[in-house]
Amino acid sequence: YFRKKMRELNINVVSCKQELGDPLDPNDFLRELITVGLGHHSVLETRQKVLDGVAASARDGLFLGGVAPYGLGVDADQHYCIIPSEAAVVRQVFQLYYDGYSYNYIMEHLRIRDIVGRKGSRMNKNSLYYMLRNPRYAGIYVWNEYTYQVMRKYVGRKPNPREIRVDGVIPAIVDLDVWQAVQERLDNNKHQNRRVSPSKHRTFLLSGLIKCGICGSNYIAHASTSKG
Repeated sequence: YFRKKMRELNINVVSCKQELGDPLDPNDFLRELITVGLGHHSVLETRQKVLDGVAASARDGLFLGGVAPYGLGVDADQHYCIIPSEAAVVRQVFQLYYDGYSYNYIMEHLRIRDIVGRKGSRMNKNSLYYMLRNPRYAGIYVWNEYTYQVMRKYVGRKPNPREIRVDGVIPAIVDLDVWQAVQERLDNNKHQNRRVSPSKHRTFLLSGLIKCGICGSNYIAHASTSKG
């Protein structure tokens, strides 16, 4: 496609490492096509080897970069380890939510104890939600759970067939029964949630029930009044 466009613009394409030839010549075209195909095959093969290597590290429960979850650290061998002071906070957050307390109550409880996150900011509803949803606190290592791009094109948030989920390869902070009960409560609250407009007190009956077919997120209803 590139050669075709350059020819339309009367621009001659020259390669320093190979002879391109005339794209209208059948033999030159076939030779170039095979060369490009072999090159792309090599790129995909290298990518696959890298992914296989990372997947092997994930099966061993090794830290693969980013930021370790609050309560967990990384030792010199790239294995997860528990940070006792932070782990105590994580256990308390799970226990409070397990006992039926709300996000607001938990945030106030953490505020009174002057507990902050890794970056020095106080924990909000989003940080609490992702903490409660993180399976690593139950000793479950999950890697490559979702696919976001295919061939550099965004495809939404879809389940990844190459997902790796291994139990017991990282130290658990929270008991598995508590973690599973917390997931059930989160799921129930998600389905039962009904958003109400604070200004007009509107109730949207389908809130929490309609999901995006691409990313799986819930639709949010909004109403406004035009004064024009």
